[in-house]
Amino acid sequence: MQQTVFAVVAQAVNYRDHDRILTLVTRERGTVTATARGCRKPQSKLMSCAQPAVYGEYELAEAKRQMVREKLPSPRNFLQSPDGSYDPDGCGAGRARRP
Repeated sequence: MQQTVFAVVAQAVNYRDHDRILTLVTRERGTVTATARGCRKPQSKLMSCAQPAVYGEYELAEAKRQMVREKLPSPRNFLQSPDGSYDPDGCGAGRARRP
């Protein structure tokens, strides 16, 4: 059974050589643990979506009483301001630039 959920990655733990176990906080299902297989490979495009504080729509499938990531969204991070620059305070206001 596949399900698309809006989620925030609360925690990411390295598992085996190329996998990661993600703790997702979702609106629909609460807290969900999912496996992101192959996301730590050197050429993987999935690594940026399996980082803490990333949010978006995740497509999940249930396999053996575990949720497995099927498709990951384009990454959006809470620590980026709306213009795409890094904002360590997380307030979205950006930093004042020095003249």
